Amino acid sequence: MVAPPSIVFPPMTVPLDPDLRLNDPADPVAVEATTWFVRLRDQGAGPSDRAAFDAWLQADSAHGTAYADVEALWAGLDGATFPVAVSEPGAGGGLESLRRRTLLSRRAMAAAAALVLTVGVSLPSLATHLATDAQTGVGQSRSLTLADGSLAVLDADSAIAVDIAADRRDVRLLRGRVWVQAAHEARPFRVHVGPAAVRDIGTAFEVSRYGDAGTVAVTEGSVELTLADGPALPLVAGQAARFDRGGAVFAGSAAGTRPAWVPDPTDGQGASPARLRFVDAPLSEVLADLQRHGAGRILVTDAALKRRRITGTVDPAQPRVALNAVLARVDARVDRVGPFVVVRPKSRRGSDEDR
Repeated sequence: MVAPPSIVFPPMTVPLDPDLRLNDPADPVAVEATTWFVRLRDQGAGPSDRAAFDAWLQADSAHGTAYADVEALWAGLDGATFPVAVSEPGAGGGLESLRRRTLLSRRAMAAAAALVLTVGVSLPSLATHLATDAQTGVGQSRSLTLADGSLAVLDADSAIAVDIAADRRDVRLLRGRVWVQAAHEARPFRVHVGPAAVRDIGTAFEVSRYGDAGTVAVTEGSVELTLADGPALPLVAGQAARFDRGGAVFAGSAAGTRPAWVPDPTDGQGASPARLRFVDAPLSEVLADLQRHGAGRILVTDAALKRRRITGTVDPAQPRVALNAVLARVDARVDRVGPFVVVRPKSRRGSDEDR
C-alpha cells in the first residue's frame, strides 16, 4: 500500500466549515440519552428499565430527539472497532498486563461507555495512576527535575514512572509525551515506551506514546532506539523516528533545541506560545495529541481515515479550533454523542484513495 501524500495546512489559517463546528462541553441531555442507549442494550435490562425509559422520554420532547440522534449515529458506525486497553484477570506483568490492546465490538464498546459515563474512570487509567511518579491533566504541562538532576517536561495528559538507582536511570512513559534533558554522568539513562527503549548519549530528546507505538525526536546530541532484542537505530540532533512492535523507521525532522510545545524559561515573558507541530503524522496520532489538550474524547470510525497524513502547526490552547482545522482538510465530519467526539468520513471518496 502506498501512503497518501501528507496534507499540509498553514498554522491556524484554515476557515472553519460550519458543519465541523463542535458544541460546547457535552449537553447533559445527550449524556442521559447515551446512558439510556447503553442501559437498554444490557442483557440485564428488564420491564422496569423500559418503564423508566418511557417516563424519561415523556418528560421532555428534547429527550426523544437526543435519543434518536444517538441511535442514528450508532447505526452509522457500521460495526467499527476501537482500540482500548483492558485488564487481563490473573495475568502477570503488573502495569503492562493492563495495557494489552483489544478491539471492542460495538456491544463491548457500549459496556465501556457505560463504565465511563457512570463511574468516570477505567481500569487502565487507575493502574497508570497507581504506577505514576509524575503526571499532568488534560491541557496541562509540567516541568520537573529528577533525582539525578535531569530535566523532564511532561506534555498534556502525560504520565511517567521514574526508577533511579546506583546503576541505572530509567523513565517509563506510561502515556502522552515527555521531553528529557538528561544530566551528563556515567549511569545509563533510558526512556521506555511500549516495546521500545531510548538510550541517551548525552542529549535532549522527546518521546511520544500512542498505545504500543510512538515517536522519538532528538533535539540535542544523539540517542539509540532499540526494540526488544533488535539492533539499535542511532538518531542524532534534528532526526526523528516512528516505531511500533514491527520495527522503527526514520520520520521527519526535529527542529530547534526544544520542541515547540516546551516552554523556554530563558525567554522570559517574550517566549513564543506553545505549538503542536506535525510532520507527515497519521491522523490517529494528531487526534490523540489534540484529545490530550482538551478537544474531547475522540473516536474515529474509519481505518483509512486514521492513516491520512498531516503536516502543519496548531495552537494547543485552542484544541477545538485546531481539530476543526485538521478535519477540514481530510473530508471528515464530526458528531458529538454524550462525552464522545465521533469522526467519520464525509464521503467514501477520501477513504477509497487510501486503500
